[in-house]
Amino acid sequence: MRSYFSRSKELIRFACPVAGSMFFNIFSSVIPMLFIARLGKYELAAAALASASFVTLLTLGRGFFNALGIMMSHRKGANKEDSSAVIGAIFRTGMLVGLGVGFAILLIMWNMDQFLLFTGQSARLVKLTVGYFHYSGWALLVIMLTQSVRQFYMGIGFPKVTFWMSACGAPVTIILSYFFIFGYGWIPKMALSGVMLAVLITQMLTLAVCLGMVVFSKYRHEYQLLSSQRWFDVVLCKHMFVLGLPISIQSGAEMIAITATTYFMGWYGANALAAANVVNQYVILFVAFYLGCSQAVSILSSMRKTLF
Repeated sequence: MRSYFSRSKELIRFACPVAGSMFFNIFSSVIPMLFIARLGKYELAAAALASASFVTLLTLGRGFFNALGIMMSHRKGANKEDSSAVIGAIFRTGMLVGLGVGFAILLIMWNMDQFLLFTGQSARLVKLTVGYFHYSGWALLVIMLTQSVRQFYMGIGFPKVTFWMSACGAPVTIILSYFFIFGYGWIPKMALSGVMLAVLITQMLTLAVCLGMVVFSKYRHEYQLLSSQRWFDVVLCKHMFVLGLPISIQSGAEMIAITATTYFMGWYGANALAAANVVNQYVILFVAFYLGCSQAVSILSSMRKTLF
């Protein structure tokens, strides 16, 4: 019984920062929806289509890169002579894969307005989402690039690093969103597009912090993060896809369902979409929390067994 409570305490200590990080990430996109609601039902309805699409691709992408944390924790738990070097190789491979996945998502988001029209959404509402999707494509590219750093710190047992990155970024996103949505002084009123411009700026700052942490951290040399050795390992990439794709599909299934129902609501008009947006924001918050907990369990479990 004592062992059970000890492990439960370990799990809670690890899971809370991971779940909290995901909660802050989603919370920083929920609050701007309250600002958008003040602009009217059409903007709120368009935001339902835009935010559901964005969060779905975000969840799928982050779910895929959860494989990095699991792979790194496996090697750290194995405690082999080459564990540090392999963790560094995983990090470098993850950075390049993140760049490729990010560009693929960028192309998808850049043309998402055409997809919405294809699904039968109102042209008036879709027009309001174009700027949002263009900024969100670049934001998702930057987010994918930061995943290697976030997963590295979780993989070696320091989830609080990612928690504080998200906790500090959330208020920046919310404040910037307010000014970009409504306009202030020399800042033009950008409405829905302003939400994602704020996210993009925050994520660019986060990426700068992540790169600084890699360059100046003591772990740079310990794990050979920026080693001149091979930056792309085919075997590690294969392991990443084998682990990451099922996680991505499983973690994104709920969001895919929410997005699909949102598209269905769009067929009933702006009033239905605006109402759906309000409900979806609460659902997404709860989904983010338990996804964070499940990732923490995966990383802790992986430390007890070596896959490769």
